[in-house]
Amino acid sequence: MLFYPQLNSGSVTQYPVEKRLLAGAIVNELSEGRQVKYADAALDRLSWRLQHRALRGEETERLTNLFHATEGRLHTFTFHDPTANLLRWSEAFGEAVWERNTLLSVTPGSGDPLGSDRAWTLHNSGIAPLAVAQRITGLAWHTYAFSVWIRSATPGAVSLSLRTADAVHSDTRRIGPVWKRVLLSDGLPSGEPWIEFGVELAAGQTVEVFGAQVESQRAPSLYRPTASRSGVHTSARFAEDFLRIVADGPDRYSCEVAIEALLS
Repeated sequence: MLFYPQLNSGSVTQYPVEKRLLAGAIVNELSEGRQVKYADAALDRLSWRLQHRALRGEETERLTNLFHATEGRLHTFTFHDPTANLLRWSEAFGEAVWERNTLLSVTPGSGDPLGSDRAWTLHNSGIAPLAVAQRITGLAWHTYAFSVWIRSATPGAVSLSLRTADAVHSDTRRIGPVWKRVLLSDGLPSGEPWIEFGVELAAGQTVEVFGAQVESQRAPSLYRPTASRSGVHTSARFAEDFLRIVADGPDRYSCEVAIEALLS
């Protein structure tokens, strides 16, 4: 499996980023010259144009290696949209994509930090710590920013975790009755092509959670709610059959990368 590389900064790109939604359509031209057009959602796609400046030699080498491995536009790779949330159902902790033990109950309809009622109440009725977690496709050793809003009626702590089959990193965050956006930013020393992000509650603990988000970078940005789609695109392609890299100085390079991915 091929993945778009992160830069030395821990992000997949630099800003500004150009992103477009291209709507698919089928056009039938009749014998008298009229055209009949039909929308075709199966052809809808996203496109990105990434600007890279002042890259080091090893960063351009990673981009070049991926371009050669895909043979330009021929083969696909996994791309993490730098403008999107990499989790699905970020406000629906009862969806199947969120894995949990049945002793950890999730109830919707609580007030959230944005003034609506889209937060969820989590309660651990077991005798050991339990987590609600979601897995994404991505290199485990890349850097990720995992953030979520949490509060509890009484002061306490929760654990945020990153996990694969052979590595784990968890850290506690203090919480209380005021909404707080907590963060765990790291990667794992693992070669797995997936990584799991979780919120762990102590036995008997009850908390309210809202707005889980994962980004392929070191720090969180503005929250972006998701439903069935996320910013993980496992069938992305280079949109051009050339990759032009310019040497701007000693060990300083720049390039522009065009990427496309179907929405379906």
